[in-house]
Amino acid sequence: MSRLVPLTTLLSLVVGGVYLFNRYEIRGLDRLDLQPRGTTPAGSTSEFGQSVAPDSGEQPDVALRRRPWIRIAAFHFGPVDQAKMARQHVMGGIVQIIRDFDIVAVQDIRAENPAPLVQLIELVNAGGRHYDFAVSSDVGRKPLGRYGAFLYDKQTIQIDPATVCRVSDPTGSFRWPPLVAAFRTRGVQPSQAFTFTLISVQVDRSRAAAEVDLLDDVYRAVRDDGRGEDDVILLGYLGADTQHLGQLAALPYSRSVA
Repeated sequence: MSRLVPLTTLLSLVVGGVYLFNRYEIRGLDRLDLQPRGTTPAGSTSEFGQSVAPDSGEQPDVALRRRPWIRIAAFHFGPVDQAKMARQHVMGGIVQIIRDFDIVAVQDIRAENPAPLVQLIELVNAGGRHYDFAVSSDVGRKPLGRYGAFLYDKQTIQIDPATVCRVSDPTGSFRWPPLVAAFRTRGVQPSQAFTFTLISVQVDRSRAAAEVDLLDDVYRAVRDDGRGEDDVILLGYLGADTQHLGQLAALPYSRSVA
């Protein structure tokens, strides 16, 4: 939700290391909505929890970086796997790109667990930065083989762990179900922070029309999940230009940014 921080708000689409507890899922593409998986585990507290003072004590070793804007991106670096991680000259360029952004939605991670992300975060933080990553809780528990993640700068961004989830897709309508998470800016009181939700999408090019046609339903389900968030950003690889977004382009107040 937009607060008092003078940020440029993206109201719709961007075309183109903690292993977090998955509390919500989006059910049934014929009836999309967010459903709680259960209560938060004992002893755990969402970073957005009311019992936690803003930026006080959760990460005492992380100095905040205050500024009136943030940078968000989605990147498909090609397959992110152990073979790529071993190519130092390639990873050096990827690391520099990530450091230029507060949040990066990374596509096409190919592994049965978060190991490549752990290595990537170590490289990004080697220069004294404080990035972390978020993936859905089924990474490492199910044989996904291919998934996406959010990388974020803990000096400028907080994530709400309870909101991190993949779209539940029992009918297989998406080859790679979108990843969802809620964030807010750090360095200000919660009442003044800019809050927003990201939907990271990697459309299968071979069936782009069918998958893109469902994204407006995903967008509405996330927007109407009961949290009252009015800043929802769908970003990633859509497999379509602005003339072929179907019902997605018809959403009110939507704007496409290449």
